[in-house]
Amino acid sequence: MNSSIENIHHLYWRAGFGPTVETFDGNSNKDVSEEVNKLFEKSKAFTPLEIPGWKMITLPELKKLTEEEKTAYKKQEKDTRATIINEIQDRQAHSESCLREKMTLFWIGLFACRIAKPDFILKYYNTISQNALGNFKDLLNGMIHNAALLQY
Repeated sequence: MNSSIENIHHLYWRAGFGPTVETFDGNSNKDVSEEVNKLFEKSKAFTPLEIPGWKMITLPELKKLTEEEKTAYKKQEKDTRATIINEIQDRQAHSESCLREKMTLFWIGLFACRIAKPDFILKYYNTISQNALGNFKDLLNGMIHNAALLQY
């Protein structure tokens, strides 16, 4: 492997979650600065994570439910949390915007908290992901108003 390919390989492991097969596509004359520009370009667009079919209910609404309905809601809540985690892992493994996903993971480590409500998880993840490559002031402002951190 020539040094340019090794540097690009290293870049994709540090700035993303590793290179894909398409990264090298048989071309061994790639420029590292060109690949850095590609990483930023592909990571510009923010796509919010959404889980269709999930609706959080309020505490007064929860109190009105029967025991069977409460059990069903709690199961749906648990399944939705698992779906969100799977979607996030899928984005990390297969997203074109690997730099955004890597930086989102970094900021999640800094703004660590335990979140049980799926709505709070989505808002938390989307706030961090949207601002992961932007201005720290905007990220911090979004996080101090985030329900997940306020609950924590």
